[in-house]
Amino acid sequence: MFTYSSALDHYSPCPQCGRPVHFSESAQRAHRRECPGRTEKPQDGNDPVAAVKTTARPPRVTAGKRRGVPNALELRFVADVLGVPVETLRYEGLTFRLANGDRYTPDWVDMVAKAVYEVKGPHRFARHGRERFYRAKSEWGDVVRFVYAAWDGRIWKVEG
Repeated sequence: MFTYSSALDHYSPCPQCGRPVHFSESAQRAHRRECPGRTEKPQDGNDPVAAVKTTARPPRVTAGKRRGVPNALELRFVADVLGVPVETLRYEGLTFRLANGDRYTPDWVDMVAKAVYEVKGPHRFARHGRERFYRAKSEWGDVVRFVYAAWDGRIWKVEG
């Protein structure tokens, strides 16, 4: 009688990351070197990557904006429109939880004036990035003042 042996019969899950690993010694050794769940040094001690803990992936780098750091346009808004020192404001200092489950974080928060500011540069589409701002304004507008500022390349258009 012929029995079919699946290719999956030759694999077992890795105890650290759960990925299937072939049962051969060379495949297991190779996986131990590259396993994303690996935290300890290999037995031979010759691996230069062993000192780096690889349990978590590094943060994904996106083009342009870094979280927690204002860009040049946002700093220009504070200097041109508000005219106050940056130290008196908090950048992304508050996050609103909206009724539909979304979150909205304004660019600048002024705790003294009880105002939040959203700064946008010139976009190809006029309504780009405004939806959450207006939703937060309709839900939280009685608590704080919402100000939307758009730079069109020549002048600031401020509403609110």
